[in-house]
Amino acid sequence: HMGTLLREVRRVLNQGFEGLVEQNRQTLKIAREGQRRVQLWSNIIAANIFKVFRLSRWQEDVERTQRYAATISSLQEISESLRDIVVRAHLHVANNHSGLLAEQVAELDQIRSALVEILDHTSLALRSKEAPDHQAIAHGNRALRELVNEFDQNQIMRIQANRSKTRLSILFYSFMWDSLKIAEQATRLFEIFDESLRIDAPRTDPETAPQ
Repeated sequence: HMGTLLREVRRVLNQGFEGLVEQNRQTLKIAREGQRRVQLWSNIIAANIFKVFRLSRWQEDVERTQRYAATISSLQEISESLRDIVVRAHLHVANNHSGLLAEQVAELDQIRSALVEILDHTSLALRSKEAPDHQAIAHGNRALRELVNEFDQNQIMRIQANRSKTRLSILFYSFMWDSLKIAEQATRLFEIFDESLRIDAPRTDPETAPQ
């Protein structure tokens, strides 16, 4: 379910970015509907996890319960960050504010592409229940963080040169930092999944194991 959710996050993120760049209200309306769906799915998954808590007898298994709690936290962070991106984009275009500068569009597109790559890797790992490509995911996160640091400096220079007004600056930073949060939490979900495979794997008795 979480793998499918991350795939939907990817789709809605792309729609939100496209609608913002093209200043297309209809595309942003569709993205808004998709964002609400992601939030609903996230809440349903969290509710099911709470049901597991109530039905379980894991009081002594701290490690297992902490993984479930971390999953809920990551899901909420992802859905809230996606909501922030889409709602801000929708309100900006709906209120007829000026569009992003060309260099801002180019930079946010690189942020979006880096995030999409991370979502693709983590979503595939969760949906296929196979060993994920650790190196690719780690590299993707490092690359995204480097982009954010670089573009943060670029935006500071635009503000100092009075080229990016307050609304555009807030919109730019929100998209960038919310994208980083989504990447970090998606990676955390992958790590929880990976830990679960190792911790919950059946232990083989060495005396009875086949040689």
